[in-house]
Amino acid sequence: MKTKLGLALFSFVALFFLAGCGTTGSNVDYKTQRIAYADPSLQKQIKVELIDGQLKNNKVLQANITNTTDKPISISYRVEWFNLNGLLVNDPETKSLQIAPGDFGFVKAEQPDPLAVYPRIVLGR
Repeated sequence: MKTKLGLALFSFVALFFLAGCGTTGSNVDYKTQRIAYADPSLQKQIKVELIDGQLKNNKVLQANITNTTDKPISISYRVEWFNLNGLLVNDPETKSLQIAPGDFGFVKAEQPDPLAVYPRIVLGR
């Protein structure tokens, strides 16, 4: 009886951990939401404007980020690119951006590969 209970418990725990495999690491829809906030409080401190573009034959997404506070703000960001199936196709590097009060900075996302069709910019601290 103990063996069956132990096996059932092990199976449940394994299923719980494996359920998260293959996800993008957040609950943002990669097709429609092109900005994700790793730190939700950041949304109250900045304003983001997205601009779509084209550079040669590659898609470009630019995010103009305005600091709406009266203090300098430091933002970390990474640019993720997904294919048609929702798989991450690049190895995003986290970078930082300093923005003075009332000023703006920008993040530019250039398509790294023809298979990369959905960009997402993840903003945090």
